[in-house]
Amino acid sequence: MVRGNADRRRELAQQRKEDQKQEALRKKEGASAATFEEVRARLLNDAKKSNQSCKELIAWIGVQDEESTVEVCVSYVRFGSCEKKRCKYKHEFTLCHLEGIDGMNIEYPPTMTKVKPVGLAEVPAASKRVYNRTIRTHVREQSAVVFVEWGGILVYDYLNPLVFVRYVESQSRPLVLDDMKDSEQEAPEDPEHPGSKDQTL
Repeated sequence: MVRGNADRRRELAQQRKEDQKQEALRKKEGASAATFEEVRARLLNDAKKSNQSCKELIAWIGVQDEESTVEVCVSYVRFGSCEKKRCKYKHEFTLCHLEGIDGMNIEYPPTMTKVKPVGLAEVPAASKRVYNRTIRTHVREQSAVVFVEWGGILVYDYLNPLVFVRYVESQSRPLVLDDMKDSEQEAPEDPEHPGSKDQTL
């Protein structure tokens, strides 16, 4: 038997309630569960409070052009070397000079996309939001930022949340995720679907 609209609305309402519960739990985890939007807000805010130029905050962002399909050797990017004698992936650049990029015993995939440096302040606070008609809520695409460095030190790694945790622990101010919001980059609410919850994919 086909379910009616009322059943579907109840199902979606329950799903949104569960999403809100999971979001509340995520925020309680602190820096280890911070989204890129929250990381960006904290870093720019710290630079401003310490009277340092935001230009020193460099984001390494995935290249979005015809070269974006080039597979780069992760080992060479992180360590400046590769154990494979005939590695089939590109050895075009390395960030091994950055303090903290060595990985801290974290396993990584063998390849990554090409990246380029841009100022962190130039990177949108969050990725584009798209309305998903199936679940009737907004979802946010994953940020293209791979790394963030500050003064030669890695402070954000898209695959290793411990990098940002280590940064926060080095500061005297703990991270409160509810405070890490950057409204200037928020997309307007969809007038056809008011009140829909924004989720991160």
